[in-house]
Amino acid sequence: MKTVNRRAWQFERRIVTIMATDVADYCRHMAADDELTLSRFLAYRQVTEHVIRSNRGRMFGVAGDSWMAEFPLPLDAVRAAIETQRAIERRNFLLPEENRIRLRIGLHMGDVMVDTSGLFGDEVNIAARLQQICAPGHLMLSEAVFHSVESQIDVSFNALGPRQLKNIFAPVSAFSVNPGVTNGETGNVSRDAAIEQAQRHDRTSALAVLPFHVHGDGPADEFGGEAFAGSLINGLSRLRWLPVLSQWSSLRFMSGRHGPCEIGRALGTRYLVTGRLKLSGSELRVTINLIDAGCGHNLWGRTFALDPASPATAQDDFTTAAVSALEVELERAEFARLSVKKKADLNAWELSRRGTWHLKKLTREHLDIAVECFRAAVERDPGSSEALIQLATCGFAKIWMHRHDAALLRETETLARKACLLDPQDARVYLVIAFLKLVTRAPERARTYLQRSLDLNPSFAMAHCGMGSSYTLAGEPANAIAHYQRAMRLSPCDPLTFHFLGETALAYHLLGEWEAAVDHAERALNIRARYRLAKVVQIATLGRTGEVAKARAEVKAWSGAFLHRGIERLPFSDGRWNSTIIEGLRLAGCDADECEREK
Repeated sequence: MKTVNRRAWQFERRIVTIMATDVADYCRHMAADDELTLSRFLAYRQVTEHVIRSNRGRMFGVAGDSWMAEFPLPLDAVRAAIETQRAIERRNFLLPEENRIRLRIGLHMGDVMVDTSGLFGDEVNIAARLQQICAPGHLMLSEAVFHSVESQIDVSFNALGPRQLKNIFAPVSAFSVNPGVTNGETGNVSRDAAIEQAQRHDRTSALAVLPFHVHGDGPADEFGGEAFAGSLINGLSRLRWLPVLSQWSSLRFMSGRHGPCEIGRALGTRYLVTGRLKLSGSELRVTINLIDAGCGHNLWGRTFALDPASPATAQDDFTTAAVSALEVELERAEFARLSVKKKADLNAWELSRRGTWHLKKLTREHLDIAVECFRAAVERDPGSSEALIQLATCGFAKIWMHRHDAALLRETETLARKACLLDPQDARVYLVIAFLKLVTRAPERARTYLQRSLDLNPSFAMAHCGMGSSYTLAGEPANAIAHYQRAMRLSPCDPLTFHFLGETALAYHLLGEWEAAVDHAERALNIRARYRLAKVVQIATLGRTGEVAKARAEVKAWSGAFLHRGIERLPFSDGRWNSTIIEGLRLAGCDADECEREK
């Protein structure tokens, strides 16, 4: 009978990708000039730490000139390793060959044990051994990592065959990567040659973030500019609907000698984002501009004032706010561009963008047009996750407009889950599924999907609003308000601002904070006069405060009806909250007209 190792149960286990890093010839560098070597080494490790965090990794096992990091996905780990090697190589460029510090990086994926002090297991040891046989400035991948990323990343892989690693029982198939050479390249390509080659390609609706200019001197300032630009790229890539070029694509234009039109042609992008960092007194001011690379026009610009005392917090706050603002401006620019094209001339991606424009009009007529656009997009490209998620969003919009139907609920969730299979990193997929859980009176289950959505895109204002709704519908309005406020801070010009305000008004009403409830309801109605939920909250709150005459005047001026069955359909997990709102309407005198209006 096999004995069960009960002691192993105390350890958490998970499958991760390990990146093991070490400095080549560290002892030689220290012997030549220990102070200079240590200073340069610490600066390089700071670069590595930033790259690891930007790719969703976590550093651990720091010991002398070596360290390790874990990543949830092998693609994240390989990207981080490539970015690290290229960043180090840029810093080495102006140094004599004998002073250049280079890293060896080994990557392996497998099941590890997790403890508060780090990660343990044979898979960690394999990553460390692969690093030891790696050439300086290169990467060494195990077969497991190679097969996970070979078709997803544009670098040249050199198969080395099985290698017997020190203290590892079975041979490990290894693959070497030179981060400076991509597939199909045989060596370095000059900047002018790269521009000439890129000009032969058509420009697409893609975005490139150019290197940020820094007002100041020193490597720390340069690193800060790269950090902010890289963080913005990572944040924008979470939008999913618009392709975003990697940071390395635009680094060749760091000198600033090329104009936006030339850069757009070289990169094949329609939009460019430029940035400037300047320390002004006790503020770090970051200015970004959105530029149409086709004509060179500045479409939008904004300056963010940040606290330089906490660089990590400042960078996160900037990224979250900038991504949210840029998404609105990019959508507006695309809508304007596509509105003059005939529907028959649109490809699947463009059909999806036009459909999104109609969807955000939030009327039944525009919703039907949006559905037509998304279905046409799916016909032209059945694998379009963008069209599928937007179709699912249309399904929920119909449900939200009180077209409750079990078949529609099933169809909408099926579309969302199909889109999730095509692109599991799209935060919008989990938002739609969460909303479906909310309308079926399961706010706690919805919260799980909402958290996944926010993990993927912390700047997603609608997901923050959905999180607030999950608390309101669960009978916890006090926990909801901060999420609504977060949504409005992230996207102050959002087309759904009226909804954010209306949900906030409802939460304040349930808390009995009548003044705040009326204020937010009226602000919502100023944006969207026919927003029923805000009007209900306004009338019910006036009833609660005894302002019956004012409430009756609002009722008479309202062209709709305050049907009790509509209030009863609000998906609170506890029906007593529905009764609370209905009681407010009764106190406002709505009962007198209720029967007649229902007829």
